[in-house]
Amino acid sequence: MTRDKFTQYPHIENIEEVTTLFEWPEVIATEKVHGSAMRIGWIDGVLRIGGRRLEFANLTPTSKEGQGFVAWVLDTGLGVRIWTAFEGHDALLFGEWHGSGTPEKGWPQIQKGIRYCQGNDFRLFDAKMDGQYVPQDALPALAARVGLRTMPILYRGRPDQAAFDGLIDTMSRVGEENGIVDPENTIEGIVIRPPVPMWDDKGNMLIAKYKVGKWAERASQQRHPKTPKKPREAAPPSATAFVEEFVTDMRLQHVLDQLREAGIPITMAAMGEVMKRMGQDIKREGARALEQTGLEWKTVSPLIVQQTKQLLMAYLKSSKS
Repeated sequence: MTRDKFTQYPHIENIEEVTTLFEWPEVIATEKVHGSAMRIGWIDGVLRIGGRRLEFANLTPTSKEGQGFVAWVLDTGLGVRIWTAFEGHDALLFGEWHGSGTPEKGWPQIQKGIRYCQGNDFRLFDAKMDGQYVPQDALPALAARVGLRTMPILYRGRPDQAAFDGLIDTMSRVGEENGIVDPENTIEGIVIRPPVPMWDDKGNMLIAKYKVGKWAERASQQRHPKTPKKPREAAPPSATAFVEEFVTDMRLQHVLDQLREAGIPITMAAMGEVMKRMGQDIKREGARALEQTGLEWKTVSPLIVQQTKQLLMAYLKSSKS
């Protein structure tokens, strides 16, 4: 059965659920806009528009689907611009539909509590070209080709809890870019991801959201973070021994051979693919050892990620010398 190319955007877990986040070498944190997630694209020459889960069937100027998004797309000519810019390719854009409403057009106010712009707008947070997610650094230029903007980058560097905490309850940069300068008009939260798409050993995209304070979805997080989180417990000695046993240079070489066979360049950009394949291989081969030692995968997985990263970085460094 052929998988539909008009894919839903992956679910974004809360930061505490993405256990490997603080092992990533670099992250980009963008503003999380409090709107409605939408997707639009030309797939096999057909214009398709949908929300987070549902695809819209009524693609006419009077359509009410998508809280006015379908009508806005047709009114502004966005669908035509995407076709013109990427003709001959499957182009799928993911973004957030937001704004204060446009009464004369019949487009409603999308969100409450945060002011982003006069009228309505659509900002990209990701895109797929011919079935592949594009790097975040390529997204602004791609968006500009069709007259759209992307989410403001609030932080870039090594994962840093203090830096993330410092962004909570700060003024919306989307609002600021549209002339709304009000310290009380604060962001909903942030979205944290690596610059180049990465996936975990289960095939889940590595991406996290961080919402605390008034926009938090959990009662325990409905205040600004003022106290440091409890430090992680040290891994048991048996976990360290397990990782030393299974995360080896030889296993890395086998994984790199797989990448070469698949035509994937062996660079830092391949970090996610290397981690995924190493994890899959170790989880399969080390299943009995885990059971014998009484360990759980969630205990050894962060250590595997860390050790794999070190081995790959050492390999890349030695390859350049």
